[in-house]
Amino acid sequence: ARYPMEWDSSRWDERFHALYRGAAWLKRSDPALHSGAFRILAVGKEQMVAARLLPSAGRGTVLVLNKARSEEAVTFHLPSSLLGGRDGGA
Repeated sequence: ARYPMEWDSSRWDERFHALYRGAAWLKRSDPALHSGAFRILAVGKEQMVAARLLPSAGRGTVLVLNKARSEEAVTFHLPSSLLGGRDGGA
């Protein structure tokens, strides 16, 4: 869900603001993140694993998002086709 921008900086949650600033910097610095294809790899109750792929440049980025209150291990299948191989399936 999206929330309206809080324009009064004195009311900002500084941790959340730092997270968004870091995510914006990362998106600008990685071509796959701003112009690659999006693919969801796994979805759990508190986690999601997705990839942004830019095959023409041979690049991709895997994103692991965790909204749990603690660190948790996440297991997911990374299709070899994302790495330039073949999965052997359809």
